[in-house]
Amino acid sequence: MAAAGLLIPALLFLTTPKADFAAKEGVSVGMALVLIALYIAALVFTRVRHAHLFHVPERDEVATWSMPLALVAVAAFFVVT
Repeated sequence: MAAAGLLIPALLFLTTPKADFAAKEGVSVGMALVLIALYIAALVFTRVRHAHLFHVPERDEVATWSMPLALVAVAAFFVVT
């Protein structure tokens, strides 16, 4: 989507050299608003569809992993990536 957000105004500018500044600015602003709306829609979708991922633990809830196991997992992640 971001590539399209860059490509569409660039193609307009290349194919219509006689377009004035206001028209070019309008297309750029319009694309920015579309990308912002899509980003917000993706956030809302993720929050609604994957609500289980945003679970806030209770105060008396205990971790299922021990601290050493969690640290090894984080260290392994950094080594792999």
